[in-house]
Amino acid sequence: MILNKKRLNEYQELIKNDEYSKEANDYMHHHLIVNPLIRFLLIFILLLFTALNYKKVEKLAKITFDSLLNHEDMFGIELYIGILAATCLFLALFALVMFLINAKTNEHADHLKALVKTYKIYDMVTFILSSIVFLYFIIMFIVTPCTVDGASMQNTLNSGDRVMVWHLNYKPKRDDIIIFDASNKEYGNYSGFFVKRIVAVPGDKVKYDNTTDTLYVNDSFVERNVGISQYKILTDSVDLDYTSLEFVVPNNRFMVFGDNRANSTDSRMIGLIYRDDILGSVGFRFYPFNKIGKIDKDIIHY
Repeated sequence: MILNKKRLNEYQELIKNDEYSKEANDYMHHHLIVNPLIRFLLIFILLLFTALNYKKVEKLAKITFDSLLNHEDMFGIELYIGILAATCLFLALFALVMFLINAKTNEHADHLKALVKTYKIYDMVTFILSSIVFLYFIIMFIVTPCTVDGASMQNTLNSGDRVMVWHLNYKPKRDDIIIFDASNKEYGNYSGFFVKRIVAVPGDKVKYDNTTDTLYVNDSFVERNVGISQYKILTDSVDLDYTSLEFVVPNNRFMVFGDNRANSTDSRMIGLIYRDDILGSVGFRFYPFNKIGKIDKDIIHY
């Protein structure tokens, strides 16, 4: 329930002429109860959604503020939840106060004037709070900024590049460039988030030629100079026997490599990664400015 400008101007004209309108008085009072309740419901749904996805949102918050402010812990999920909770509390209390005020007991132009003035203050406060909440929501839940750190994806992505990560309803595909959480203890003693390229998805057939140390996916060449110990890491990560020299990627597991194969910590060292650790796909670079645009999926070898 939004108060349109035309109606607000009409009420202001009544106030200017020191006139009273019962219809205007009742409408403003009703509006100042219903509107906060509607906004409260929307913000509460966001709060509930955030709580249910706490772990993922926490990771996205770190990526976002590390990219925007070079400090992943300056702001985070706690701040967002705090803003949501404060907004909900403000809206609920405001609606309650307006409900307790009996508009019909004071049929005078001054009362209508007070209601219009109250609405303007309320509208300004809720606009500021809602803008912060929904901007945060877009960044956290739809598309997230991220800074590339390291040379593992050169020359497709270079250290210092800033990219957008799409994660809303994202389904990982072969050749996608992704961001994933490397802090899973099964990967080893790593922390933070890695950017890599998916080279094998569930159902793909991985084959290893131990005479040439070459790795194939679905009979297509992927990489040479893969030692038997690295191949064993791949198979061990999915509880398979490396001596068979071939396996099928299990459900919810993905093999990822850096484009700069010689300088990349990837599945050859950490094994196949889990779907739940993938945060989203990197598809757009917004810095440096001379490279702004969609990122080509073709590998640009280092």
